[in-house]
Amino acid sequence: TVEWVADSPGTAAGLLAALRASQGMARDVPGIGDEAYELGFPSGTIAVRVDRYIVAVNAFQAPGKATRLARSAAAHLRAP
Repeated sequence: TVEWVADSPGTAAGLLAALRASQGMARDVPGIGDEAYELGFPSGTIAVRVDRYIVAVNAFQAPGKATRLARSAAAHLRAP
């Protein structure tokens, strides 16, 4: 799900920081987009920022699936 499209990467980073701060057990997920966090660990929800886009990926049934889907979404957002 595309959660937000901000007017700039800096604004998107601020929005994602606020989202992360509102979650009790968020943790960094390295190597996805510009920044990514698993929210409410271990919830299966990953929030990813790529440039000015913030995407949330939910995959509760299979461990690691949200991470794979988030990585794929981030790569597609980077594609020209």
